[in-house]
Amino acid sequence: NYAVERIAADVDHEPRSAALVRRGLGVEVVRGRTGVQLDRDAAERAVVRALGTLERPAGPVQLAVAVVAPPVTAGMLAASANRARVAFSAPVSLKGANKSFRISRAKLARLLDLPDSGATKLAIAGPAADAYFRNLSKRVGRPAKDAGFYTSGDRVSILPARDGLELNVPVTARALLKAATRPTNRVAQLELVRSAPELSTKEALAMGIDTRMAGYRTYYSGTTDRITNLQLGVRALDDTLVPPGGTFSLNDVIGERTVERGFRSAPVIIGNEYAEEVGGGTSQVATTVFNAAWEAGLQITERHPHSLYISRYQLGRDATVYWPSLDLKFLNDTKNWVLVKGYAESDAISVVIYGGERRRVDSSATPLVFTGAAPQERVEDPTLPKGERVVEQEGSRPSRTTATRKIYGGTGELVDTETWTTSYKGETRIVRVGTKVEEKPKKGKPGAKAKPPAEDAATPAPTKPTSPTP
Repeated sequence: NYAVERIAADVDHEPRSAALVRRGLGVEVVRGRTGVQLDRDAAERAVVRALGTLERPAGPVQLAVAVVAPPVTAGMLAASANRARVAFSAPVSLKGANKSFRISRAKLARLLDLPDSGATKLAIAGPAADAYFRNLSKRVGRPAKDAGFYTSGDRVSILPARDGLELNVPVTARALLKAATRPTNRVAQLELVRSAPELSTKEALAMGIDTRMAGYRTYYSGTTDRITNLQLGVRALDDTLVPPGGTFSLNDVIGERTVERGFRSAPVIIGNEYAEEVGGGTSQVATTVFNAAWEAGLQITERHPHSLYISRYQLGRDATVYWPSLDLKFLNDTKNWVLVKGYAESDAISVVIYGGERRRVDSSATPLVFTGAAPQERVEDPTLPKGERVVEQEGSRPSRTTATRKIYGGTGELVDTETWTTSYKGETRIVRVGTKVEEKPKKGKPGAKAKPPAEDAATPAPTKPTSPTP
């Protein structure tokens, strides 16, 4: 079998079908080619028979081959060639209800897909046709518009949906081919179909979003790059809809923070140290969403506090995120849909949650309690005199606090009471310790006199010793 397959690799030649080729605005038929195929069964028998005899054949052993005709011959493409020549003979008009488009002979030649590789029929297809219909669809079509929500203060209004119009590409392409292959009446009709919005006005009304549940604002701080990240974050989460029983995930709605998406490098907290990463500042978005959900009385299912205490946030009510491992999530435990709105304002970002239930939340927090001494790092410094100490970074002590919220229902009944305990690490206190050893002055020989300085040597002015600044 192996030997016969090696022979077949040299003997076999696949047949080639005839094809149509465009030369400018002309069409030529490229003839096919017959193929050759080794008869493997007969070849195996012939080889075994020749090897199994004591007397070797006087000459080469003849192996049977078959001639294979191409699937498509030139005669089979004659009709398609004639139709293609008619298609290239004159322009074609595409007509819609209010617009008409003229397709030149040259453009028709680019849109027409001539048969090859075993095909026999003409078609309006291929990359050039796809690009043409995409552009045409933008000119004659109209995208559907989903129902939306207009919010003003505590009120929510529904912006009605609108049907769209889309170009029916397959039907229009067939009509164009039919018109192009007619000697006269070379006019094709555009086929448009209505497209429904993903969210209809009726569906939006049924969501039951009619009131402001709660909102929260945090103010800008840090670099321009950090503020850019805050604005990108709230714009990404704006208009997020959460169904009853559904979960809001900040990582899901914002996505990965990358340079390609416009996020910039800004300060972040990793462990108990500050560093820089792309997307730094997104944790302030998380803190804003966390507090909006807190004030709305929604169930918070995942929250991670910062490892270091940040004084500008309310005690025990900060949150951090890190793609993809740390997330902020809350559950819509109401009977209606929830709408999350995000706003990038002139001096702050804000997040507002709308829904169908209004809950009252009472919050309290215990004072910050220190739970130990600041971690300390000792760094040897060869530029300082031995034994001298300089505090490079003061650091901070680890601490702990608790935040409590009581959630009341629409009729004033107590629904739930939660207490969150948050522990913060201490920021490392860095102390530089000198290791430089002062050289002792060398003593001269007994009776030797000091050499007076040269007349042009500069005498240094006395300097006042300075102490290192902590």
